[in-house]
Amino acid sequence: MEEKALSTIVEKPKEQSFQVQSSSNCVISNEMELEKNKDTVNTFAQFQKLQDLQARFGPYCKNYNIKFENNRIFFPCDYYSINLIFFFIVVLPLLLPFLNFELLNQRFYQLFFVVWPISLLILKIYFIKIVRVIENVDNCIFTEVSVFGIKIARVNKVWIKDIIEIGNNIFYSRHGSKTHLPNQKTGLFHNYKVSVLLRNGKIFNLLNVGESIEDYYASINIAKYFSDFWNIPFFSCKENGQLKSIITYSGYKLSVKEIDEEKNMLKNRFFFDLKLVSIAFVLLIVFIIFIYFFSLINTTQGINSTIIKQDFHIIFKFLKNLFK
Repeated sequence: MEEKALSTIVEKPKEQSFQVQSSSNCVISNEMELEKNKDTVNTFAQFQKLQDLQARFGPYCKNYNIKFENNRIFFPCDYYSINLIFFFIVVLPLLLPFLNFELLNQRFYQLFFVVWPISLLILKIYFIKIVRVIENVDNCIFTEVSVFGIKIARVNKVWIKDIIEIGNNIFYSRHGSKTHLPNQKTGLFHNYKVSVLLRNGKIFNLLNVGESIEDYYASINIAKYFSDFWNIPFFSCKENGQLKSIITYSGYKLSVKEIDEEKNMLKNRFFFDLKLVSIAFVLLIVFIIFIYFFSLINTTQGINSTIIKQDFHIIFKFLKNLFK
């Protein structure tokens, strides 16, 4: 009897332990199920919001080449840094003769001078794609670069949680496309965009809409759609203004700078661009001269006035044939 009683006493805690563990597993299982259901509801709600946004965009998708795919929104984008890199890829090989004129046959180089830029231009237009992507799963915006359909880079990443305001924006230029006339109110060519204000006070240009008055109203509507989608304030920019960021007691806010201020900026920008081009041209000439004399030093003849005269004669003859 004592052994049976002892056995009962020893085995009883195991039964209780099993029941507690089973109850604990049941609670964890219920919590996991609730979490899954919560995620499913959130995913469904996000999907529904995205569907509603796509429906609101309507004809804008076709007019501005906007695509909704796999919880992502794609916009066309022309990324400045890529264009700069592309420019140097085109220009630098054209400087090969300055390294050593014996490296390339003159006739071959004349053909190369024409074929190389044209082939790269075709490559850039048809096989290099640069798009702005809104990733709704990770809640971020980035610029994606693809070559031959292979994604090679993601740059300019912005988190949607860092966006505090959105609005239509306007950029001005003294020169525009032949298909559009200058704006009657400003006398300048307008380029309408959608821009967002970040927490750090910077303005990020989300989408380039176009140059016509229809594009102006489209930029307002698109900014409103995203304002509702992200639940952030919308700011409307009038046709003869431009967005700017100002600091207030409660943080950064969007405001508008007047066109008179922008005209002065355009004037200053023209002289700045002219100065920049002049400096770039001088630096390019210095670079060419440096490379040329560096290549001469590494030859058996060294820096020789006779060779220099011959090379300059070849350059002059080449340019003369080129511009005939």
